[in-house]
Amino acid sequence: MDASTAPEALLPPRPEQRLSALEATIAEGEREGTNAAQIVQWRQQCLALVHLAFRSDLFQVARASAKLASAYLAMGYAEAALGHARQAETLLQGLPPSHSGSSLLPEVLHCLAMSLAQSHEPTKATACFKRALHACEKVYGAGHVEACTILKSWTEMALRGKHKDYALAHRLLQQQIDIRNSQRARTPLSDEAARTAERHEILSLVQERARLMLAHARTLEEKAAADATPGGTAPVNPKVRQLRQRAMALLQAELRHVDAPSATDDGTTNDGDAVDLSEPEAKLALRLAEVSRELGEWEQAEQALVHAVSYFEDSNGMSDQKTISLWLEIATVRMKLHKYEAAAVDLQHCFAMQQVLFQENEAALIPTLEKLCKAHVLLRQWQPALEALNKAHTISTSQHGASHAETRRIADVIHYLEKHAQEA
Repeated sequence: MDASTAPEALLPPRPEQRLSALEATIAEGEREGTNAAQIVQWRQQCLALVHLAFRSDLFQVARASAKLASAYLAMGYAEAALGHARQAETLLQGLPPSHSGSSLLPEVLHCLAMSLAQSHEPTKATACFKRALHACEKVYGAGHVEACTILKSWTEMALRGKHKDYALAHRLLQQQIDIRNSQRARTPLSDEAARTAERHEILSLVQERARLMLAHARTLEEKAAADATPGGTAPVNPKVRQLRQRAMALLQAELRHVDAPSATDDGTTNDGDAVDLSEPEAKLALRLAEVSRELGEWEQAEQALVHAVSYFEDSNGMSDQKTISLWLEIATVRMKLHKYEAAAVDLQHCFAMQQVLFQENEAALIPTLEKLCKAHVLLRQWQPALEALNKAHTISTSQHGASHAETRRIADVIHYLEKHAQEA
C-alpha cells in the first residue's frame, strides 16, 4: 500500500491542521483587505476548531475568543464583541499567575474597554481602560510604547458624542507624547529608521493636540454665538484666544528646528531657502498656518505655508491641485501683509500651473485671474491688471456667453480699469 492510500491519508484533517490552515488564510485575507464580515466568519470557525483541538487549554480558547471579539469590533458589532471579550478575560483569570498567557490580558482588556465604549457605557469603559493600562504595565513595564494603543482608544472615546471631554483627551495625548519621546530617547542613534518613525508618531500626536485646541476654541465660539441675544454681539470668551495661542506655541515648539526662510531686498520671502520637511512636519506646518490665520498672525502663517508647500511640490508636483491651493493661500496671506508684488508673482505662478491642470478656457481659472488683477491694481500696475482681467473675460465669454451676468460684471470692471489707466 503506497502513502496515498495509507489509512491516515484517507482520514479528514485533524482540527489542529484545519486551524493552522485557517489562521494562514486569515493572515493572508487581512493583508489583502478582506471584508470584515468574512474575517468574523473565519474567526467563528477558528473558535469552534479551538474548542475541538484544545478543549482544556484555557489560553488557546481565550486567545480565539479575543480575536473573534476584535473582529466583531472591526465590523461595528460592539455587543457581540463584548460577550467574547468578557469570556476571554474570565478564561485568562483562571490561569495560574506564572502562566505566559497572562501577556494576552492587556489586549483582552483593551478590546473589552473599546466594546464598552462603543456600547455607550463610558463609565465602565473608563474603568476598563485603566485596568488595561495597569495590565500593560505589569507585562511590559512602565511607560512602554504598547500602552499608546490603549491610550489612543481612550482618547477616541473622550471625543465621541456631543459632550466631548477635551481636558481628558489632552492628558491622554500628552501621555502618548511622553511615552514616544522616552522611546525615541532610548532608541540608538544608529537606528535612524526607528528614530524617524518615532518622530513621525510624535508629530502626529502633537498635531492632534493642536487640532483639539482649535476645535475646542470653535466650540466655545459657537456656544457664545448661540447664547447671544438676537441682534446682539456674542461675548468674547478669553479662553478662545488662549487655546489658539497654546496651539500655536505647541506647534512652534515642534517645528523650532526648521529655519525661517530669508527675506529678499524687496521684502518678499526667498522660498528657495525653505527647509525640506517630512510629510508629518509639512502637516504640522499647515496646522500652524491655520491657527496663525485665526489669530491674525500673518507673518507666522506665511512662513508656515512656505515651508509646507516645498514638501508638496516635491512629493506631488508643481501642477498638483493641493500644491496650487497652497500657493493661492500664500498669495492671500501676502495680500494681507501688503506684499502685493510677491502675491502677484505667486498668482501668476498659480495661473500657469492651473493651465497645466485644467483645460483651456476652464472657468476655474477666472478667480485666480481676478486675484492677480487685484494685486496689480494695488500696485497701480494698470496694464498687467487689464491683461489678467481680459483673459478672465475671454474665458467667461467662452464658458458662459457674452450676455451672462458674470461676463458683464467682468466687462464693467475692465471699463473702470481702462479709465484709470488713461488717467494715470
